[in-house]
Amino acid sequence: MPVLLFIFLLSFIAIPFSSASAEPLKMNAAALVGYDNNTGLDADRRGDMFAEEMVSLTYSRPLTDRLKMRFSSFLFNVNYFEATDNNVFIPMGNAGIDTLVTPGTVLQWDYRFEFIDFPNNDLASALRHEGRVGLKQRISEQLQVRAGFGVLSEDFQERKIRQASGVLSSDDERNDLRAVVDSEAAFRILENVLLKAGFIYYSNDSNDQFHDYYDYGHAKYYASLHWQWNSKISAVVKFAYENRDYDSRPLLDQPSVFENDDVYTGIAALTYQLQANVALGVNYYYRQKNSNEPSQKYSGSVTTLGLYYSF
Repeated sequence: MPVLLFIFLLSFIAIPFSSASAEPLKMNAAALVGYDNNTGLDADRRGDMFAEEMVSLTYSRPLTDRLKMRFSSFLFNVNYFEATDNNVFIPMGNAGIDTLVTPGTVLQWDYRFEFIDFPNNDLASALRHEGRVGLKQRISEQLQVRAGFGVLSEDFQERKIRQASGVLSSDDERNDLRAVVDSEAAFRILENVLLKAGFIYYSNDSNDQFHDYYDYGHAKYYASLHWQWNSKISAVVKFAYENRDYDSRPLLDQPSVFENDDVYTGIAALTYQLQANVALGVNYYYRQKNSNEPSQKYSGSVTTLGLYYSF
């Protein structure tokens, strides 16, 4: 599952170019190859190549002067050459409504679903539903802020919960519920340079009862710089710090102390426009996890190279 998050972040942070068309329906696709130098996120540090494909569709249409509807779908597929337990296929969909409250202020309602399918690792496959409400405010021509609140439910398809004694249940599947708050500010430093900074916090509550193993608070702080160097070259750098504080997950050698993790990530992405609708992109992602539980410490990186298309 952590490797999936690595690649998802790469997929979204890579600078996909937008079609110049004013049509409400837009389509983007990408085909990439990559190398993951720590597929298991552990001390063994086994590396592997993978192939990745993505397709996205977005559609938006005004309903009235104050209402706009939005729809989007996303297909994501990764196949490793050897570490096939990490192979994943994800269909995702989102429906949203934007309501103009006052000039420059938009109220947003969103519902999203995604099915995370690991064909060779059923225990990790899960269905997610998320609802979110938020506000987006344009302060000036240079500054825009947004904030929101959401609730996410994650239903695992084949993973049984553990009872308080540690015995697996014969009937109940694991289900996690998250309350999420988010905020972000985007400031245009120059005409071709955009700075973003944000914060996300969520509280995860799982029905797994053994030591409340999956109950924790998660805080993430991030900043990114988007630079359009010229008409052909653009770049992104992003840095993030995350803390995960478990409610009662005991350390292996100190049962009276609970696990606390710090994660540091860095991303660099460079895109070169080959033609009007085709771009070449290279992405690098580094992640390091520090923890008071020694068995949970690791570092790893993912590099991808591929073509991005818009239609």
